[in-house]
Amino acid sequence: MDRFEHALNRVLNELRYAISMRNTHNVLVEAAPHTSWGFFSYVEIALFNDMIAHAIKVLDQHKDVSSFWYLQKTNEKLVNKAIRAHNIDIGQIAKTAKSLKHIRDKTHFHIDKRAVTNVSEVWSEANISGEQFNYAIDSLWLILQQVYFEYVGSKYIQPIYDGEEAAKIVSIAREKNIKV
Repeated sequence: MDRFEHALNRVLNELRYAISMRNTHNVLVEAAPHTSWGFFSYVEIALFNDMIAHAIKVLDQHKDVSSFWYLQKTNEKLVNKAIRAHNIDIGQIAKTAKSLKHIRDKTHFHIDKRAVTNVSEVWSEANISGEQFNYAIDSLWLILQQVYFEYVGSKYIQPIYDGEEAAKIVSIAREKNIKV
């Protein structure tokens, strides 16, 4: 296995974690839109933060990392073929990457001394919607699935979790009078 294939596997794993966390987060929030700062509140925060962290790794544009951009730069022909095949707007993905970098630098992995007084402003400045975030990670999944198949010669078989059990767990907690 060469470096490109190692990077492709790692980026796909990070991406499937981001998508799986997103799916689980969304199911949990739908099942329990208002939590009481008990266990489920912290689960929701952890899922959200993990989703963002994995997406940041996938879209990191630093020259020394093996992210999506490394894959595109290293095998431009193959990656761009997949982008065209799925009619993906790479500009939207680049915009999401820029927004996530802002979040990373100001609050998610660093506590910026100027941003510490107003974290919600950091998110406002990043100007990233759920729709934009979903477009980026779902589009990357399509692109990299094709790249993997064409480069490795088989389908990438690691599953994406749909979060289905989250709603059931919330329901059971309510039945047992556990604070949600």
